[in-house]
Amino acid sequence: MLFPTGFLFYLEALEHVKPIDDCRIGKAPENQNKNRYRDILPYDKTRVPLGEKNGYINASYIRMNVGEEEHFYIITQGPLPSTMADFWQMVWESESDVIAMMTKEVELGQVKCHRYWPESPYDSKDLANFYLRLHNYQIMEYFIIRKIEIINKQVS
Repeated sequence: MLFPTGFLFYLEALEHVKPIDDCRIGKAPENQNKNRYRDILPYDKTRVPLGEKNGYINASYIRMNVGEEEHFYIITQGPLPSTMADFWQMVWESESDVIAMMTKEVELGQVKCHRYWPESPYDSKDLANFYLRLHNYQIMEYFIIRKIEIINKQVS
């Protein structure tokens, strides 16, 4: 692979970059069991707070400029069984209408993501604050598209 002149210098310099923020909230004892990986934590300034009490989920806001437009995304770890309800609360509160899962459920024999969706059409998952219903799915060559309805128990 060919790199532009000076590119490797900048790439190697990334190893020495110090974070500009702490991850104190993710490291807090009450939140440690909500992290799939102990060494991948959201920065305090960019983390996604949950609810009125600013609860914790291992997720961060990403801001990206594309031409003249600014886009906002959320990046998060694959949910744990114990954080699935928090994951869907984040989806609801952020009004996300697309979730792109960029990992397999299991890779090299290690669980990377708890199955957070209903498995068959018109099947549902009952969570603390939400019902999830899988309306349909389509299996493509490299990915699966699922249409999931989320119903807030407190609103309906």
